[in-house]
Amino acid sequence: MTSLAKSVGPLDGRGNLPLYQELQRALRKAIDSRILGPDDALPSERDLAADFAVSRITVTQGAGRTGGRRTAGAPSGFGKFRVGPRR
Repeated sequence: MTSLAKSVGPLDGRGNLPLYQELQRALRKAIDSRILGPDDALPSERDLAADFAVSRITVTQGAGRTGGRRTAGAPSGFGKFRVGPRR
C-alpha cells in the first residue's frame, strides 16, 4: 500500500486542530478520494504513526471515528478495516 501521508499530505501540527483531528481529516480525505475503499484494511497503528509522524495514541484516537462517523471497525485479532455503508 502506498503511504497515506504521501497520498493525502502530511499533518500540519501547527493549526488549531489537535493532531488526532488532523489525522481524522486525512483518513476522511483518503476515503472520499477512494484511496481507502469499503472493507479495505487500514495500515496498522504502528505504520500509521510512523507514516504521519505521530504517536500511536494519536492514531488510536483518530482512526476509530472520522467526522463523527464510525469509519473503522476492529474485529478481534484482525486489525482495523474501513467500514462501508450499511446495507
